[in-house]
Amino acid sequence: FDFVKSMDDLVAHALIGIDHHHAAVLRDYLPSLIDGKVTAEFLKEFWSTTPSGIHIDGGEAVRKLLAAILDRIQKEPYLTGRDA
Repeated sequence: FDFVKSMDDLVAHALIGIDHHHAAVLRDYLPSLIDGKVTAEFLKEFWSTTPSGIHIDGGEAVRKLLAAILDRIQKEPYLTGRDA
């Protein structure tokens, strides 16, 4: 994507359509994907099945993106659905 200039841009794009209800599910699930117990190969394959339209070459890059997504959804508006 030409408009993606930073990790923040990538995270914002990945979170399009995610509301605070979806974010709550992700907050519970993402730690199990980024804790290092899941292989990079699994993460790469997992990401390739998502409808995000974002291509990522390696599993460690997926882990980094998922960690950034988790960080973002631990803040408003993803906690309560209200703008901070």
